[in-house]
Amino acid sequence: MDSSNITLIVVAAGTGSRFGSDVPKQYLDIHTPDGDMPVIIATLSRFAALLQEAQILVVVSEMWQSHMTEELDRFGLSDRVEIIAGGATRTESVSNALAAVKAGCQYIGVHDGVRPIVPRDVVMEALEAVKEGAEGAIPVIDVTDSLRELQAEGDSAPVDRARYKAVQTPQFFPAKLLIEAYRTRAPKGTFTDDASVLAAAGHTDMRLTHGSPYNIKITHPLDIKIAEIYSLSSTISAQ
Repeated sequence: MDSSNITLIVVAAGTGSRFGSDVPKQYLDIHTPDGDMPVIIATLSRFAALLQEAQILVVVSEMWQSHMTEELDRFGLSDRVEIIAGGATRTESVSNALAAVKAGCQYIGVHDGVRPIVPRDVVMEALEAVKEGAEGAIPVIDVTDSLRELQAEGDSAPVDRARYKAVQTPQFFPAKLLIEAYRTRAPKGTFTDDASVLAAAGHTDMRLTHGSPYNIKITHPLDIKIAEIYSLSSTISAQ
């Protein structure tokens, strides 16, 4: 597949406060079929293989840029990946990356840097959805836990989980729409994902595509172990 008209933004500027480590989780090592490597390198390597001609931008906090440069050199990715300075929020970080999108880009994907085991089908289905005309593509999976909505004065109430989906990345968008939405809406709020920025700009034709339970977002220490099991599984790694 020709991916020369695609830019992939990998967001990795977080500090990992929920992880409880002095080192942000994206720089911790994970066991993979290709050996031990930082989580962020596993993520970038995955997309370098899946989208071989795409522009890949990784957004990194200023204090970790030198370290990221060293890791890209160590794993032979310095010619494939460009480092972008992160902002104070995820929204600012993506805005910074959008300013570096190459001329001629038609589609932009945005991915969490701590999702290193994304299956090929998840990427390709979302990308195909925007190529077919959707204003955005959002990989989702079913919510399996019961849910309760917090209410006033500490009360809570059950909600119908069938009405909800858990959102994953990569999310894909037509490049012009995403860039314009960030220009007009992002300065006016903080958003947890990119589809929300487009929705705030009035673009609601979002295609829900298939996510995967293997597309785990590493948030807590146990998630590293789970991701390693997934990564070392021959069935998953071949996808």
